[in-house]
Amino acid sequence: MARQSLYLRVATPLVVGVALATLAIIRTGTVFRDRIVRQLASDRAQSLSAQTRNGIVRLMRSGHRTELQVVLDEVASDRDIAAVRILSPDGLVRRSARVDEVGRRVAPERTRSVTENVLHTLEPIRSGPACHACHGPGEIVALLDLDVSLAGPLRSATSWWNWSLMLAGAQSLFVILLSTAIVGLLVVRPLRRLRGAMAQVRAGDMHVQLPRLGNREMDELADGFNAMVARRREAEEAAADAHRRDLERQERLAIVGQMAASLAHEIRNPLTGVKAVLELVARPGVVSESRLRMLEQALTELDRVERVLRNLLDYARPRTPTTTAVNLTGVIAAATPLLQVQAEQAGAELQLALDDTLPEVSADAEMVRQVFVNLTLNAMQAVSAGPQRLVTISTARCGDQMVCRVRDTGPGVAASNAEAVFGAFFTTKARGTGLGLAISQRLIELQGGRLWLENPGEPGASFAFTLPVTPTGAGTASAACATGNAA
Repeated sequence: MARQSLYLRVATPLVVGVALATLAIIRTGTVFRDRIVRQLASDRAQSLSAQTRNGIVRLMRSGHRTELQVVLDEVASDRDIAAVRILSPDGLVRRSARVDEVGRRVAPERTRSVTENVLHTLEPIRSGPACHACHGPGEIVALLDLDVSLAGPLRSATSWWNWSLMLAGAQSLFVILLSTAIVGLLVVRPLRRLRGAMAQVRAGDMHVQLPRLGNREMDELADGFNAMVARRREAEEAAADAHRRDLERQERLAIVGQMAASLAHEIRNPLTGVKAVLELVARPGVVSESRLRMLEQALTELDRVERVLRNLLDYARPRTPTTTAVNLTGVIAAATPLLQVQAEQAGAELQLALDDTLPEVSADAEMVRQVFVNLTLNAMQAVSAGPQRLVTISTARCGDQMVCRVRDTGPGVAASNAEAVFGAFFTTKARGTGLGLAISQRLIELQGGRLWLENPGEPGASFAFTLPVTPTGAGTASAACATGNAA
């Protein structure tokens, strides 16, 4: 449905309302006009009839009966008098302003009626003692029949009524135009100004301000719009400032990362030489037993430094994955024996729930092995101080993704740290670097997968990662996997 302008929405009910009111006024006024005209004509007919009757009675009593015709002619000379007659009680026309009507008979039972814009009146001329000599005893001597035309009064009233209607129409038109102009000035114009201001805001101008107009409603609207634009401007400025600071921070981090990678590379080379020398010196029989233990401790610390540098290089400059068709279950099964040994040393138990029927995934086998080992080592460290030291490793299919879960019985990860644990250098361990999960997540994402914490805030952390199934193995998800993935 097409939208109507506010002018049309205001003018339409005004025009319809005025038209209906005018029709009602015309109808009521016409009925009232006809009633007034008839009442005035009736009053005048009654007055003329009384005057004529009294004049006739006086003439008859004085014996001037020949002058009756003169009286009738004078009465008939009035342009509003259609006819004047004197009837006998039985309806015979005895006298009339029109000679051709004398001798006719009319119905004397009528008293007052209207036919074809003519008011008919019939007044009795009653008998008196002076009339008995000529007319004999009787109550009514004759009847005075007077017809008054309503055409003249109706024409005058109609002319006046037409002029009144014209004035009323002009007044109604003036009211409509004035109302429309007022609406346009007080409503439509401010709304159009608001629409223009909104268009400027959509175009990106956040400095638009609507002026106050002096009326409460429009001023409240203008104040609300100005406040909204100001809040949006402040929000955009804050977002732009935060984005700028974030870019600056990222640039600084990128520079720091490059410097750290370069520094790690430069440290790693001489560190390798120092480690080789220490390994030669630490051979049995070369040094005393006490010095051998110190050398072994130094080698352990150098191994830790080398591992930190290797993690830093992996995080700063991850290599491009070489994706092939990989059996995820096979990669996990191949890495498990080494992890079993470390689990026994830590007093933990590894429980495997691997599906050997799963299709292959598109991944880098070495990267997958690195991620799996890192998650399992983290899980073993999480259960090392607990009464139940169990780490469960499972694989399943989830649509066109393969999922691997590593769950422990440790204290879990606080909900507030659910996202932070994947950040660089975040750790809750006394000797941790905070790069393991960050590197693992990046390696999985480089292969088109996803690594996440399934149950933040719950005891027993469950980390899961997915990898895409090869095109030849694509299919639908199993019910078990769909349920696990939803978690």
